[in-house]
Amino acid sequence: MRAKLHVVSAWKMSAMGVLFCSFLCFALLCLVSGWAEAAPGKSGTERAQEEARHLGLLFEQVRKEGNVRLLVELRVPFRPEGELEGPKAVLKQREQIGIVRRRVLERLLENTGFDRQTLKTFETIPFFAVIVDEAGFWLLVRDQEVLSLREDSLSAPSGISGTSGTS
Repeated sequence: MRAKLHVVSAWKMSAMGVLFCSFLCFALLCLVSGWAEAAPGKSGTERAQEEARHLGLLFEQVRKEGNVRLLVELRVPFRPEGELEGPKAVLKQREQIGIVRRRVLERLLENTGFDRQTLKTFETIPFFAVIVDEAGFWLLVRDQEVLSLREDSLSAPSGISGTSGTS
């Protein structure tokens, strides 16, 4: 009888519960397919759990506030420009970043109503920043040319102490 009640309870799950469970499964699938690359010193399972928690928090924010400011990392082979072999390699890398960025932004524009004025692009690194609604968030989560999503927020510069004054 208990098992039957448990199954009935699962079927009565709210739409948001089902969506969130689907999201967690998606995050695990992303890890297996290479969307969430393993971090040094962490197992694939740990990385998938961390990514699922992170995306879950972003989803909660966009659901609650109606939008979220994201820093979008593009899936483009990338090396710091100082490590590239000459100006032609630098230009080629920048061109590849631009091509992938345009494709992702075209899909975002065609399928959501994101405000282009919130867009900030970078010429030399495979990132862009944008404010998106829930539809834009899910489009970016599923996009194969997006490597990662992070909340775009201010943080203290690394290596700078939070205290001021003299000792």
